[in-house]
Amino acid sequence: IQKIKLAWQPATDDSGIREYKIYFGNDSLSTGSSATSYTLTNTRLSLNTMYDFTVRAIDLYGNVSSKSNQVFANTYVDG
Repeated sequence: IQKIKLAWQPATDDSGIREYKIYFGNDSLSTGSSATSYTLTNTRLSLNTMYDFTVRAIDLYGNVSSKSNQVFANTYVDG
């Protein structure tokens, strides 16, 4: 399986949240929205690999929050 779905609690900010940035391994990506879930697919993930994930919120002024708690997930071969 080369798909991992992440979900997190929404950040709060008086100006509002523009988007979230997800960090995993040596990579990162911007979600492009204030939605509090994101699914990473095989275009960004390798098989049989353990990943550590953190998330940061970016507000409407471009301020970046501190990193969230770290979580771990892995991709694996099914069948």
